[in-house]
Amino acid sequence: MTLRNLVAGGMLGDVKEAVFRWDRYIPEANPDKWRDSSELGSGVLYDLGVHFFDQVLCLFGKPDQIRADVRTLRAGTEADDYFDVTLVFQRGLNVTVKSTVLAREPGPRYVVHGTKGSFVKYGGDPQEAALIAGRTPAENGWGKESREAWGTLNTMVNNLHIVGKVETMEGAYQAYYQNIYDAITGRAELIVKPEEAGMAIKLIELALVSSREGRTVDVE
Repeated sequence: MTLRNLVAGGMLGDVKEAVFRWDRYIPEANPDKWRDSSELGSGVLYDLGVHFFDQVLCLFGKPDQIRADVRTLRAGTEADDYFDVTLVFQRGLNVTVKSTVLAREPGPRYVVHGTKGSFVKYGGDPQEAALIAGRTPAENGWGKESREAWGTLNTMVNNLHIVGKVETMEGAYQAYYQNIYDAITGRAELIVKPEEAGMAIKLIELALVSSREGRTVDVE
């Protein structure tokens, strides 16, 4: 089960609010690292925003407006290390994506509220940690998340109040690269289109404009 399945399947009803967030406690800035430098594309908004915005676009489509607060909180860094961006949809949906490196205690990764229920999930995709630990996608159980990390669904089904865990679908980084290979060799259509990646970057640029000028920006 994925968040996309929950939204598309109507398990949360008419979704009105969604929050995606990322926390990693890094109190000391390191100007030698590209994330803390003054180079174009540095900072957490460019680093993580493109992934967050891609998820929003996949789940809900292109927003109508965007308003953002992008800041540099730590001394010794010229790059942003905090952002709070709200994507506004005309159908009454607000999606907030946020990140900070000064949160010692992490909050939930996904929070989605709708007219029929809520979905809350802590923790992210386990594949990155597995790769760092030396594991490979060739191993059995690759991308499988522990039960403790499954999201909690609180909803109504046929007038029955249900609260339970939703098993996370296994991740597969390798499928992305396999699709690129298949597209290059003419065996399949490219799943992630260049236009979709371009829209995610556009949202980053509009978020920076919104934060700098202190106003809500239309997404054309």
